[in-house]
Amino acid sequence: MKAAASKLLVFSLLLLAIILSGCAKIGAPPGGPVDKIGPHVVATIPADNTINAARSDRITIQFSENVEKKSARTAVFITPRFTSEPKHRWKGKTLHIMLPDSFAENTTYVVTVGSETSDLRKNKMDSSHVFAFSTGPKISRGRITGMTMQDSRVAAGVTLGLYEFPSPDSSIVFDSVYPPYITQSGKDGTYSVEYLPDGTYFLLAYGDNNKDQRFNRASEPYGVPDRFIAIQDQATLVNINFTLISEDTGTVSILSVALAENSMIRMKLDRMVPAEAIQNQLEKILLIPADSTVVAKNPIAVREKGKERHSTFHLHFTALFGGEYHLRIAREVFGGVDGIADFIESRPFTVADEPDTNPPRVEAVSHADRIVFAADSIVTVRFSEPIDRRAVSDSVVLVFDDFENRYDLYYRWSDPLSLEVHLIAPRAARTYSFLLDQALLVDLAGNQAGDSVLLYTFRTYDPDSLGIVSGTVMHGEAVDTSGIAYLSFSAVGEEKSFSRSVAGKSFDFSLPPGNYLLYGFQDRNLNGIQDFGSLLPYLRAETWAIYPDTVRIRSRFETAGIDFHFE
Repeated sequence: MKAAASKLLVFSLLLLAIILSGCAKIGAPPGGPVDKIGPHVVATIPADNTINAARSDRITIQFSENVEKKSARTAVFITPRFTSEPKHRWKGKTLHIMLPDSFAENTTYVVTVGSETSDLRKNKMDSSHVFAFSTGPKISRGRITGMTMQDSRVAAGVTLGLYEFPSPDSSIVFDSVYPPYITQSGKDGTYSVEYLPDGTYFLLAYGDNNKDQRFNRASEPYGVPDRFIAIQDQATLVNINFTLISEDTGTVSILSVALAENSMIRMKLDRMVPAEAIQNQLEKILLIPADSTVVAKNPIAVREKGKERHSTFHLHFTALFGGEYHLRIAREVFGGVDGIADFIESRPFTVADEPDTNPPRVEAVSHADRIVFAADSIVTVRFSEPIDRRAVSDSVVLVFDDFENRYDLYYRWSDPLSLEVHLIAPRAARTYSFLLDQALLVDLAGNQAGDSVLLYTFRTYDPDSLGIVSGTVMHGEAVDTSGIAYLSFSAVGEEKSFSRSVAGKSFDFSLPPGNYLLYGFQDRNLNGIQDFGSLLPYLRAETWAIYPDTVRIRSRFETAGIDFHFE
């Protein structure tokens, strides 16, 4: 009996396991679609646009779903601020903000729920939600809109602080000042500061890294506007756009200095600095010998060039003798840097008294293996070190077209490392051979680049393959129109762009076929590059804008009516 009972128990357990296994197989799979939608505000008390609101000490915000409490606590802003911080009480999806005092009489309050507010899956709001109410009979209606960018990309979650003064000065310590009005840019980089009374303001964009609502210049990127902000007759100001920059405000120091190849001195800094700051201020860099009988000297060239930022630079000094040296750089080279002396200086380093036996190299030829416009008649050759110009003759460069016609040209040195070759009236729809005789390229130590001729080729566009884009450039009344406008057409999905200056109000450009994004800026100081401004000293940014649609170019067709607005 016991054995039979035992067998029956085992059979029952096996049967139960099979049933449970079968149930598991035929059941619906767990989970569902991944939640990628951020929260939004469903209702508020007081409601948006309420006038003559009761003098309560509580503001209520109901969300569409449960939100991450810390993100909401640091992203909800109330203007005007109260004397002490409010308390936050949660009940499910609803946030109750308990104020330290009741609403003031006859006052407009603006509440901003910033775009950094996220749900429990870290999905952020698409854009900031702003609502306003008044304990008096009216609500202010002034408004500012625009876009924020950083590193040529749309920047989301940027804080916009509006201050009640027209422009900053050195007496303002931003990290101790709360902006009276505050908001954040949304996923698409757009922002809106709303319900503003008439007045003159300063608007600052910044990355509030520590979420304290205040700007810390020492550690947070920022952007300044292109104009003074004045709200009149409750108007809306549009396209007040910002590009954020990072500014090094700490002490810059030289980490190391050593002799590199080609008699270059390799200098490494403890942070990235713009190459143009070094390139344009070589007279403020000094190589000082320990031997007082040897004259200190400035570098004649720096290898790194352009708008990029670097921490390592290669400096070239003429007639560099062996011995001990140190490098001294004037403070002004790093403009705007706080807390350093009149100059920075390296530790002593030794230069061996050995001859330079390394030949110079051609590092880049601007037109090589490219298709260019016939009007792009300047070919730039960049070398690894300065070239002895006395050894260079007119035959150093020869240019032939595909019909073996030799082209007239002349050349000039834009700096000791760069040779500009100017072609005389190159033609469209041609292939060009660019020959560079290395035997005539000798560095300052007498080393020859080589004994062969280097060959590079490039083509010019066929006009029949191009399309035309035409239109007008228009400026709003508040835009500073001094200087000249630049338009940049960037091909969608390709790493090519075409920048053109606009003389007057209309433009007419030829471009290769394709779809383009159109961007423009007003070059006020005529330096050919976009300047983003600075805080101290305060320099307004140059106005920029983006065309709202993709521009399509077709061969042998004109895309007309492109009206580009600087608002």
